Amino acid sequence: MPLDEYITFRLRQSVEDAAPDPFEPPVVPPATNEGEDVDVPPTLMDAAAVLETLGEMTFTVANLEAAERAPVMIPPDAHIDQAITTMDVHNYSQLVVGTSPRNVKGIVSFKSIVQAQFSGNVERAGECIGFAPVVYVDEPLLQVVAHFREHDAVLVKRRDESLCGIVTPSDIAAEYGGMTGPFLLIGEIEGQLRWLAKELTSSGDETAETGPDAPAREPDADSFTLGQIQHLLQKPHVWNKLGVRFDRGAFSEGLDRARRGRNSVMHFREPLDDQQVRDLESFAKVVRRVCRAYAGNAT
Repeated sequence: MPLDEYITFRLRQSVEDAAPDPFEPPVVPPATNEGEDVDVPPTLMDAAAVLETLGEMTFTVANLEAAERAPVMIPPDAHIDQAITTMDVHNYSQLVVGTSPRNVKGIVSFKSIVQAQFSGNVERAGECIGFAPVVYVDEPLLQVVAHFREHDAVLVKRRDESLCGIVTPSDIAAEYGGMTGPFLLIGEIEGQLRWLAKELTSSGDETAETGPDAPAREPDADSFTLGQIQHLLQKPHVWNKLGVRFDRGAFSEGLDRARRGRNSVMHFREPLDDQQVRDLESFAKVVRRVCRAYAGNAT
């Protein structure tokens, strides 16, 4: 569905008339004989499938690049000058203190060093260790973000207790920043193309057809998907109504890339690379020019 579409929830009028709720499976009757299999009601299987799908869509710690990037580690007996220099060279705010991925003591940071020096003369990283919560790669990311209210970093481990990364608020900002740009571009492209589709189908003629799977009723252009708009604009007589000199095939290819990019962004598991983002930016400019040109021709 479009990014800015609305979803309406309505209360059921009666239990008898309502469809079974997939999230409230019925009671399964016990087997009549010991060891006898009991058929699982379809609604129960549907609920399990829905919950499995929701689980697959959850954005987890593993989706962060930093979660699978081996962190720089120094031993507890390393001098604090080494720790400070290493952090400065790598532009890090903290380092992992330990001897192996399975033997981690904590983290050392500029903050923990300063706090330790208030208590006396410290020389080793092991004397300046600060606490960092441990999270696992398969945990929901939103639960992990809550740790940053009190801590500057979290250690990321696999279920075998081996360290695989360290995540900071800057990693979260970079990840969401990389998503926000494409998300806004796709929203702009969708909004302008739906306006264009609405203008082209307002006459109620055959241009309103959007494909073999189009609804039987008159389609609402405000809810067109990018795929439906692509199908609509591929029709020569519809494209000619635009009055622009862009090539229909090349424009359709750009729209198809935007559609595939939208699917990647909305699934949150396939971040766009730099070239895909540049393609979106370029196509958004083309869509703006097409809409302005059509608006000018229509007036």
